[in-house]
Amino acid sequence: MDTKRRNRWPINGQTTAVRRTAWDRFAQLAFTLIELLVVVAIIAILASMLLPALSRAKLKARTINCTSNQKQIGAAFLMKLNDRNDMFPFACWRSGDWEWQASYDDVVHKELGGNASQIDLDHGITPLEYTPRLLKCPNDVRMEVPVWVQGWAQRRTYSMNVASPQWNPTLPGQPLPPAIYGVGVRYVRNDASRPNYDEPGYKSSAIKDPSGTILLAENAKSNNIIGNEWFSTTYSPKEQEEDDIGKSAARLHSRRFNYLFHDGHVGLYRPEATVGRGTVTSPLGMWTMRVDD
Repeated sequence: MDTKRRNRWPINGQTTAVRRTAWDRFAQLAFTLIELLVVVAIIAILASMLLPALSRAKLKARTINCTSNQKQIGAAFLMKLNDRNDMFPFACWRSGDWEWQASYDDVVHKELGGNASQIDLDHGITPLEYTPRLLKCPNDVRMEVPVWVQGWAQRRTYSMNVASPQWNPTLPGQPLPPAIYGVGVRYVRNDASRPNYDEPGYKSSAIKDPSGTILLAENAKSNNIIGNEWFSTTYSPKEQEEDDIGKSAARLHSRRFNYLFHDGHVGLYRPEATVGRGTVTSPLGMWTMRVDD
C-alpha cells in the first residue's frame, strides 16, 4: 500500500486514544443520576411554591370579575329605579308553578343587555340563549342546573335581600311588608295571571343606610335559575351557605361572599360579619334598612 495513503489513517492504538478522548469529553458533560434527581427536586419545590400563588391570583381575578358583575346589576337597578317612579323592582312575581313567573332579572333584563321577548320573560325560566352571563359569579362552578332545565336554562348566583323574614309572600294589591329588612318583595297570587311588572316596590328613601344595606347577596343554589322565582331572594347567611338539596355550599371567595349595597359599592365579607346584633340565622346589621342594629 502506498505510504502516503497509509499515513492518512490512524493505527489501532491511535483509534483507541481518539475514542477514549471523546468518551472522556462526553462523561465530563453528562449529568449523573444524583444531579438529575437534585434538579427534579428543585423544580418540584419551585412548582409547589408557585402553584398556590397562581391559584390565589386566579381566585382574585374571578372575585374582581364577580364584583364587576354585581356593580353592573346595581347600575341596571338604578336605571330601573328611575323608570319606576323611584321604586325598586320586586324580587319575584308568581302566579303559577312554572309559567307566569317573573324575577328581578326579568325586570332589569333589557338594562342588562338582554333581548328576550316578553313571553319568554313571563314563562318563569329565561331561555339559555337570552340569559345575561353576568348573573353568575365566575367562582360559582360547583353545581350545574337540575335535570329538568338542563340544556335550556342557566343558573344565577345572586339573590335579592328579601323584604320579609324567610320567604313570606305578599299578595299583589296588598301593602308592602314593613320597611325593616331588604327591598326584595315576593309577590304570589297563584291564579294563572300574567306578571305585573309595575307592581309597587319600596322607594329609595326607605333605605336609611344605603352604604350599609345589602341589595344583592351571593346565593349559589342548584335551583337558583335565571327568570325563576325560586331563590330570587335570600334572607340570611345561613341560607347562603346551604344548598337547596341539603349539601353545604362552600363560600365562593376564600370563605367570603360578595355583597352589593344600595349605594352601588360591592363588599367582600365573611357572612358572620354582616349580621350586626343578629345571628347568621336571624340577621340584622347589613341585612336591614335601619341604622345601627
